[in-house]
Amino acid sequence: ADAALGRIVEALASKPVAERAVLVVAGVYGQALGERAELGHGEMTRENLLVPAVLHARDLAARTVPATVSLRDVLASAVKLAGAKAWSTLAAQGAQDLFADPIDGALASRPEREHEKNPPGPVHVLYTTKWRYVHRPTRTDQLFDLAADPAEANNVLSAHPEEAAALLAEVRARLGS
Repeated sequence: ADAALGRIVEALASKPVAERAVLVVAGVYGQALGERAELGHGEMTRENLLVPAVLHARDLAARTVPATVSLRDVLASAVKLAGAKAWSTLAAQGAQDLFADPIDGALASRPEREHEKNPPGPVHVLYTTKWRYVHRPTRTDQLFDLAADPAEANNVLSAHPEEAAALLAEVRARLGS
């Protein structure tokens, strides 16, 4: 994959548009490969939600963004790098520039689905570098400490009520409710 991306970058560099071109490569969704006895990509778990993303632009120094962010933020950052006018619209909708000081946290939401094997109802998952907060409006919420429990096996909601309350407030703010 690195070699293929290198060839694309080299080919792009020789084109007139190279001055303002931004190359974005990102996964659309993850894939569970047996974790939690799951195969596929339908559940709201780490394996399915966290995806790689790469932005490349001329004169952009290599760096890693130290926050957990959404693909919407990746898109908005690419649009801003390219100098497109759509940046202001995306920013007004809550997208952030990853090359500024990004706020840690990406929200994923899924509406109610029929015939799913896990509890039905809408699900909202807020990932930060430290926490995974699962908000199911019709069920009990969950909180996972990613540093202590990277497999997300132990719900620590009752042990961290203040953090859970803050994360729930963040979910509600992002949802506009």
